[in-house]
Amino acid sequence: QNRNQCISGINGAYSPLNSIYNQTLIIITEATTDLAFLNSSSVDAKLELSPSSPGNGHTIWSNCYKGVMRCNAVYNGIQKAPIEAEEKKDLIGEIVTLRALYYYVLTSTFGDVPFYTTDVTSSFDILDQITKLPRMSAKETRSYLISELLENVPFLEHKRTVDIEGNRIAAPVSYMIIAKMAMWNKE
Repeated sequence: QNRNQCISGINGAYSPLNSIYNQTLIIITEATTDLAFLNSSSVDAKLELSPSSPGNGHTIWSNCYKGVMRCNAVYNGIQKAPIEAEEKKDLIGEIVTLRALYYYVLTSTFGDVPFYTTDVTSSFDILDQITKLPRMSAKETRSYLISELLENVPFLEHKRTVDIEGNRIAAPVSYMIIAKMAMWNKE
């Protein structure tokens, strides 16, 4: 109903990142070698991306899609909020950047993944349709997200995230995600 409620929704969309950006993602992306050894009783040093042992893969998949689902719901909520269109621009820029980050992790880890931007919280029929989506080409997914980010990045603050009250996502984060996805697409 107001800007503060929109920001609260965005804040909730950040929370799955805590379960994604930890030592398991580093192990999957940086330690993929049979020579790796980690002498720890609390950190699992196994890759665990196979169907028979999905540990880390399951964590990344389920938390990224939890983030996507929240971003889609918040995006829909911001669009419907009875606030001025000008006030929505930076909020939309932030939530599409966050959604792009989740899809970046998904496509970097798994390649082709199901892609959707629909708010599934509004109807069980829509949720049922989403659960049956095939995997979309990772390149097509990233191309869509790059164009969406390019449309919205001008509305974000052009300074470091740390220099923004509340450490909100800023334009440099969007540009970084655009660059990383473009490199994956060899563009």
